Amino acid sequence: MSRSPVAIARVVAALLAVALAGCLTRFPGFDGEPDAAAPDAVPPPADAAAADAAHGDAATPDAAPDPDAAPDPDAAPPDMGPPPPPRRPWCSESIDVGIDGRVDTRYVRHFDPSGRVVRQDFDENGDGVVERLATFTYGPDGRLDNLAITPVGQPAVVHLRVSYTWDDLGRQRTVDWDNGGDGLPESRWHFDYPAEGRYVRTVDSPVGGLAEQRWRFDLQRGPPAVWVARIDHFDEQIVERQLQYFDGIGALTALEIFRPQQTLAARTRYENDAGGNVLRAIVDDPIGGANERVHVYDYGCWAR
Repeated sequence: MSRSPVAIARVVAALLAVALAGCLTRFPGFDGEPDAAAPDAVPPPADAAAADAAHGDAATPDAAPDPDAAPDPDAAPPDMGPPPPPRRPWCSESIDVGIDGRVDTRYVRHFDPSGRVVRQDFDENGDGVVERLATFTYGPDGRLDNLAITPVGQPAVVHLRVSYTWDDLGRQRTVDWDNGGDGLPESRWHFDYPAEGRYVRTVDSPVGGLAEQRWRFDLQRGPPAVWVARIDHFDEQIVERQLQYFDGIGALTALEIFRPQQTLAARTRYENDAGGNVLRAIVDDPIGGANERVHVYDYGCWAR
């Protein structure tokens, strides 16, 4: 199965989990094409109330945030508590579309001695053959500088390059998307942080032109769940909401995505180990559709 550079851009959403781990550490994703199964992109609050089970079954909150309530831009930021304990990044991810027991896609990560991802292999057919590589480059400050996706054995043929800048607090400031790696990015994301529990992403496409999109991401909280709303900053219409459930140690156990008219569009259930590391993510997206899939995560590289 061959994928175009445009299709690769969707795959890169999973790679953004690595980059976002250093900046939006108190927010979930919505970046790129949102992948409900990317666990690294979802930062659980450490003091979330206990759910009924710690290994995948999400509790139903008694008083979850109201999904129909408009976020108050002047409201006090939610108390997120101290940062959650660090969890291991996964070494490999296997995806079974249709849940028929066959691996359709597999990603394998490689780390440097300090534990940073330096390469991710793309086995796009699940047959053991790696077609593409993502190579990660870090700056002198240790922050991710860029990643490049290339065919195996052709490092000069760049399908996509994504470049990052950061502010003095270690938060992401810009992301440039350069299809073809010619140094002329087609799109740029700008991040602003007007308040704790809130950030704004503006998309310029083409770079230097008028803002094509402007999203505000607001967080609301009601134990043991967290709402995150993606809001069109031009007309203040809510585009999408995520409702996340956590267990007693702050591990994500379930994620529900609501789209216009508050329709439940997608649901993911997470099965975690005792340390909160996700082992499996069962994704139903869209709800009741034929694209149900399971993501299986392995951490064996850390034992070697």
